[in-house]
Amino acid sequence: MLKFPSVHTKNYVLRKIQPEDLEDFIEVSFYNGRTAKNIRQAREIMLRIEHDFYRGDSVHWAIADKKGTTFIGACGLYHSILKDQTEVGFALKETFLRQGIMSEILPEIVKFSIKILNMRNIVAVADTSNAASVALLKKSGFVFDKVVKGGLEQYRFALPKKQFSQRRD
Repeated sequence: MLKFPSVHTKNYVLRKIQPEDLEDFIEVSFYNGRTAKNIRQAREIMLRIEHDFYRGDSVHWAIADKKGTTFIGACGLYHSILKDQTEVGFALKETFLRQGIMSEILPEIVKFSIKILNMRNIVAVADTSNAASVALLKKSGFVFDKVVKGGLEQYRFALPKKQFSQRRD
């Protein structure tokens, strides 16, 4: 069985979502277009996320403080992680927004996807109304790719190929 990977940054750890995270996870949970409304639904999402990892479809982390005890949010790599393409996604609890947390974490997620998973195509999607996420993606080297229409209008960003060789170091 695959060992679930953890990623460490200077101030944070990306680790497996655990049962003790479920109450906090409700706020940022999102799976197949649905959010959890209670602990039972959050547990179901957590189990689906775990199943997806072991099938090779995604890796979905809890974002926690360096000690790994305070749940801050969730992030991950989704869709076809065993191929060469993935989508990065992230969500922070409201109390942790606009503190530079994702500015520290996103480069490490990208590095993990390139160095460990050998991804050759990384994209991210942000709601058009989420100026902070759009700015973060641009600051992290992603470039606007297209507008995605659906329930919400979103921008799709892609990491240019030239960024891959720079991030392998």
